[in-house]
Amino acid sequence: IPRSVRAAEISAVGKSIFQHDPKGKVAEAYQSLTKEVLANAEKQLKRVTERGR
Repeated sequence: IPRSVRAAEISAVGKSIFQHDPKGKVAEAYQSLTKEVLANAEKQLKRVTERGR
């Protein structure tokens, strides 16, 4: 996740980066991370399910 003064400022105010700058680099990085984590979780769940058969 890249550092951003703008992201730090809005975080201090309690706003989401997605509300403030949804197309910015920081928001895109968090979105990418979320997709990666969910994809990995789905792969793990699939492996666990296949082992149980």
